[in-house]
Amino acid sequence: FGKIASEVEIPIVLYNVPGRTGASISPATTARLANKFNNIVGIKDATGSIQNCSKILSLTGRNFILLSGEDSINFPVLAVGGKGFITVTANILPAEVANLYNNFKNGYIDKALNIHYNLLNINDILFIEPNPIPIKSALSLMGKISDEIRLPLTKISSENLILLKKTLNKYQLI
Repeated sequence: FGKIASEVEIPIVLYNVPGRTGASISPATTARLANKFNNIVGIKDATGSIQNCSKILSLTGRNFILLSGEDSINFPVLAVGGKGFITVTANILPAEVANLYNNFKNGYIDKALNIHYNLLNINDILFIEPNPIPIKSALSLMGKISDEIRLPLTKISSENLILLKKTLNKYQLI
């Protein structure tokens, strides 16, 4: 990260996704990078850990951009000082995800919390198999894209497809 940051002038947002990479960027490492390189301006944290997010912000300061990369904790990330999220769920429920953010930022915490709880079930279902399998299946069922998955990924299992369809019906998406 440091090598890249020293070679470019553009802002850099780190991406901590240990479920995909097999390694995690510690809060201490994030802070060291942010302090050493002015163009490392933020991190998308997909650890799913509020403790990790809190430690990052406690070490980097409130101006550092912390973005949730785990849909099920978008609200808690905002509550500890996160600036937003990069979300899978917004692909199928963009207004609801935007409303969660906007209500929180405008001080309507109870409204944002209600949206958070309403989205919990669909957030879980969209990660019942490795991303992007469930979201691509959902978008296909909604008629937005073709039902195509490239190797090494495979189509959603028949059992999980049933769960996905039930959930999409619950949210009136199909």
